Amino acid sequence: MAARARVSKSAVSFVFNGRRGLSAATTARIIRAADELGWRPSARARALAGNSVRSVGLVIRRGDAGPTRDAEIAGFLEGLGTALAAVGVALVVRVVSSRSHEREAYAAFARESHVDVVLIEGSPEDDDRPVLLTQLGLRFVRADQGPEAALLFHCRHKGE
Repeated sequence: MAARARVSKSAVSFVFNGRRGLSAATTARIIRAADELGWRPSARARALAGNSVRSVGLVIRRGDAGPTRDAEIAGFLEGLGTALAAVGVALVVRVVSSRSHEREAYAAFARESHVDVVLIEGSPEDDDRPVLLTQLGLRFVRADQGPEAALLFHCRHKGE
């Protein structure tokens, strides 16, 4: 995209990060090139570059969940959503019914760049999710300690 606009990558970064210092003509050329190419800044790339988290992904496998499990999930989501919203982080949830659908949901997170970090709920001993998420290039944290785990990850990666 920078080549198409005949500018440096840092000039493109300036425009899409709202920084000043470029002429109006150069800014317009960069925006025009982005539009022509259908290019949009990647929220995931921005978050990784800035080491901040703007969105947390969570995949919940329900299986044959009963009313008790549903109540636990609802309480967990309420606490997590509230805690993340307090620091400006979005929660992206996908509910699936099987292990294969869970793997597909993680692959979609990676492919679509919807999340900066994945929160793993539960921690079975035969858990292959860390390996899968690493292979997909997704950062992750376990939710063993509840919503606080995601907040600690968020703060740690913001340098707070």
